[in-house]
Amino acid sequence: MIKHLCLLSASAIMISSLLAIPPGMAAEICDQYDILPVMDGRYIIQNNVWGASTAQCVAVPDANATDFIIASSRHNQISVASYPSIFRGCHWGRCSANSSMPLRVIQIKSAPFSWSFSNRSSGIWNAAAEAWFSPIPDSSHGYYGGAELMIWLDRQILQPAGEKVGRVFIGGAWWDVWQAKMGWNYIAYEREVPTDSIQLDLMDFINDSLSRGYINRSWYLHNLQAGFEIQAGGEGLTSHSFSVLINGGEENGTEAFTSPPPFKCMKRFRAIKQARIGQHICKERTSCLTLGPWHIYLFSRLPFFSSISQKKWLSAEVRGERTMGYFIVKKEFTNQDDDKKTKYQPSEVKIDDSSIPDRRLEKWEKLGWIEWHR
Repeated sequence: MIKHLCLLSASAIMISSLLAIPPGMAAEICDQYDILPVMDGRYIIQNNVWGASTAQCVAVPDANATDFIIASSRHNQISVASYPSIFRGCHWGRCSANSSMPLRVIQIKSAPFSWSFSNRSSGIWNAAAEAWFSPIPDSSHGYYGGAELMIWLDRQILQPAGEKVGRVFIGGAWWDVWQAKMGWNYIAYEREVPTDSIQLDLMDFINDSLSRGYINRSWYLHNLQAGFEIQAGGEGLTSHSFSVLINGGEENGTEAFTSPPPFKCMKRFRAIKQARIGQHICKERTSCLTLGPWHIYLFSRLPFFSSISQKKWLSAEVRGERTMGYFIVKKEFTNQDDDKKTKYQPSEVKIDDSSIPDRRLEKWEKLGWIEWHR
């Protein structure tokens, strides 16, 4: 499901990082986007109430373990309210220690993980692991143009998004495959016979998604998570013993990747795409590659870029003379665009405006929902 987390300010993130609890002590996180590092920071537990304003608390019995419990949940709505979970890697710019992620898919040799849960609860929920992918190594602005791969172990009433597109045999069990497009590729593997415990290799699911064209080998794996998508109820659901190891190839480093500064995209993406080189510049309007002087020279030598005006335009775009604007969300609202529904949460994150019509941005600005910087 869509997870539009609001990024906190640098100072707030610093304060959150201080919430790590001493070994053996119990703690509870209740704020909407509270996090709690455990296992010396190698894993992070998050409250992650991304789709509601109702209360939820997650109890963490021990900082030397990966267990957590849904201590309280007041959700009761028609869409997913939260995904309380534990993760390793980088999630919306927050990174656990020594995870080796982000890492290009092509560099991953294996990714064994295990997880179990207990205390099935009343309400509407699932128990699922998930991994996020994108064309760029920076996760601080989300995963647009990439993929969300979910692995459903069990569910109560809740159903994966999109439509069922097939089934596959992985890890000794049959899985139904669901797919949807929501600004990124959503892929869900739902176990036909529910279970409360797994030992699997994420690469088996990645390879199946690769074969279906939902993931690209050049994309980055940012994280692997495990938890509960909750729409209603969910109190008492308990996560146990989550563990993941990403085994990379020779190019894989052991140090955590430092997110680069935000990329600059081309405002006139369609013009570039019509010139048949869009694939070299942007996978999506919100996921662009940084171009240097040698790129300008290379593209200027291409036959279909022989026009002087086109060469000058491309150079200007790359230099940043015609970069996109951005907006900052001030009030919570949902935007429906064809089959894509996007929920925006108030934050200080700068969101590029290149994929949204100016008239719609003007309307949002007049309603006080956003602060638009052209």
